[in-house]
Amino acid sequence: MQGLACAIGNQHGRGDEAIVMLRETLSILERKDLAACDDDLARTLNSLSVYLLKRDPHDADSQREGEEMLIRAVRMMRRVRSGDDRLLALTLANAAEQLARRGHLDEAEERGREALAMLRRLPPVHLDDDIRATIMLAEILRSRAAALDRDSHQRRAKFKEVVELYHGAIALMEDHDAASQRGWAALRINCATALIQLGRDREAEVMVRRAMAIAQTVTVGLLVTRADYAEMQLVLAQSLLLQKKYGAGGSEAYGALCKFYWLRDATKALQAFDVYKTACFARRQYDG
Repeated sequence: MQGLACAIGNQHGRGDEAIVMLRETLSILERKDLAACDDDLARTLNSLSVYLLKRDPHDADSQREGEEMLIRAVRMMRRVRSGDDRLLALTLANAAEQLARRGHLDEAEERGREALAMLRRLPPVHLDDDIRATIMLAEILRSRAAALDRDSHQRRAKFKEVVELYHGAIALMEDHDAASQRGWAALRINCATALIQLGRDREAEVMVRRAMAIAQTVTVGLLVTRADYAEMQLVLAQSLLLQKKYGAGGSEAYGALCKFYWLRDATKALQAFDVYKTACFARRQYDG
């Protein structure tokens, strides 16, 4: 029944049906009280936690129950699955993501590293899993790096690892024709942002321009939103300014500003305006 529930849950809008079926399955397995059922129980707990956590981020009860199920799933998975195991790795990755959401970045990093290391030791059967785990760990490390002192060696080391992880995820996507996956634009934008943090402005520019070029293709362009493109322009503008290319940087910042204004994203529009204003001021100073 667990497999059927997941098949139903993967269909759009049928997550609640999957939750009902998984609850029923869990109830049956718990009543059996047999060691032979432990693996099925762990799988069911993991699946139930996934659907509960995806249900509604603002539903506190579902989120709390999902986290409790996930903790139980991790504990049971560790008990019944020894060594490297894909389902255990994915459960650990899921746990890392939830810990990061709650701000427990130390624990999240530990689980994320364990999950990714395990997936890398396993045959690359499902590359989507490897890509997601790589990006997830990069995001956790990026959050940790952002909280560190700006000039600290530790911050720089974290961002270097973030860039390496992003590059790894990008390589997996491109090598296996996965560039059309949703989220590829954000991946390259985040990588470029991390490169800027390291002072590698030219690399950041190349990264964003590559993303923009891909966005022009018919297949992939359908997955790029106006907000994605505006974000690309903003990051490109920042990288150009750091290279003292004030005219080009100002032009990209203005383009981003117009798009964010059209999208009614005031926060991003103000950010783009600040970059545009800086570019204009710097250009006047430079010309003067």
